[in-house]
Amino acid sequence: MRKILVVIDMQNDFIDGSLGTKEAQQIVPRVVEKMKEYDPWNIYLTRDTHYENYLDTQEGRNLPIEHCIEGTHGWQLNDAVAKAAEKATVIDKPTFGARRRRWRSSWSASAPTSVWCPTRCCSRRRCPKRPSPWTRAAAPASRRRATATRSRR
Repeated sequence: MRKILVVIDMQNDFIDGSLGTKEAQQIVPRVVEKMKEYDPWNIYLTRDTHYENYLDTQEGRNLPIEHCIEGTHGWQLNDAVAKAAEKATVIDKPTFGARRRRWRSSWSASAPTSVWCPTRCCSRRRCPKRPSPWTRAAAPASRRRATATRSRR
């Protein structure tokens, strides 16, 4: 089984652009070093991709900061990351929350190693202030007990 590396959204807007942070700038050299440990054919990079109508979309209304507009400098991968990824596969994601790919069924690979940009807006599921879009909130304990009691009758 081959080992792959997935590098998530290491784009200019998330590093030093409209949504950039000093933490994101600091991890770029470590991401490049990690990429050097892998065969370039086993590296996959994602690119957050939006269009001119971004502010009219649901995500744009929730995060009203234009970023990663296709074709702009902010949409491009960071220069150091792009240089290290010359032969890697780049996947453009059209929106946050796009259907997740089943890694094991899609590729003959073990679970991928992911490198996340530390900007919370591009990896919301790690943000403690927002519930994960992939999990439902558990029902209150009192409601669970009432449902269980009804189903036993």
